Amino acid sequence: MKMHHAPFIAAREPAGRVAVACALSFMLAACGFQFQGRLDFPALAGGVWVQSAQGSTPLRRALDEQLRLAEVTVHDEPGEGVAILRLLEDESEESLVAISANNLPTVTEISYRVKYTLRLGSERLIDEREWEMDHTRVQDEFRVLGMERETEVLRDALAEDLAWQILRDLASLPAPAAGGGP
Repeated sequence: MKMHHAPFIAAREPAGRVAVACALSFMLAACGFQFQGRLDFPALAGGVWVQSAQGSTPLRRALDEQLRLAEVTVHDEPGEGVAILRLLEDESEESLVAISANNLPTVTEISYRVKYTLRLGSERLIDEREWEMDHTRVQDEFRVLGMERETEVLRDALAEDLAWQILRDLASLPAPAAGGGP
C-alpha cells in the first residue's frame, strides 16, 4: 500500500529545517563563535628566517611546516626585508608527578616551553615572549609498552599547539611602516 503525504506537510519540512539552521546560526553568532579563517601575515611580507640554536626540534619542524602551509616564505638565511624569528628557548621535558606502591610511574607531566623574539631590520616587532603548554598523563602501571612512543606523540602535539600560538602572534602584527619619507 502506497502512502501519500499531504502537500502541506512536505512543504513544511524544508521550511522547518531552514528555521532550525537559522536559529543555530544565530545562537553560534551570539556566543562569539567564528570559523577559523586563513591567517594573514602583513608583518612578514618579505618572508621570515627562523633562527634556533637547538637545530631540528619538534617545535621547529611544526613551525616550518605551518609557516609554509600559511604561504609565508621561509628563508634559509637572513636578508633585506626578511623578518628574523629567533627561538631563544625551545625545551620539552617529562616529569614524574606520582608513583605507585610498586614504585612505578602512574602520573607524568609532559611540558613544552618556547621563548622567542621577532625582529625586522632594527625594529623589534615582538620582544621576548614566552609560552608553555603541558599535558598530564595518567599511566596504567601494567601497560608500559609503547609509552616512549606515546610521549613522543604528545610532545609533538604540544609543539604543534605552540607553533599555532606563535603563528597567531605573528598574524596579529600590523604591516611595517613604509621606510623613508618626503
